[in-house]
Amino acid sequence: MVLKGSSVIIADGREQPAGRGASLHPLAECLEKAVKKRGAFKRAFKVDNVEFNKEWLLSEIKRILGSG
Repeated sequence: MVLKGSSVIIADGREQPAGRGASLHPLAECLEKAVKKRGAFKRAFKVDNVEFNKEWLLSEIKRILGSG
């Protein structure tokens, strides 16, 4: 996943995306844990605020992996 602009998280399937990134297993459980863990994305991206839709993000991860 990478940070688009200053606060929006998007899925990125490239091996070396430009900009600040965070790794996440392509599983719903892992995304749920990351969402529930307070501040996980903020720390990973070193920003004060991040925005994302977890259902959309999971569907994008599945699409990138060819399983959705």
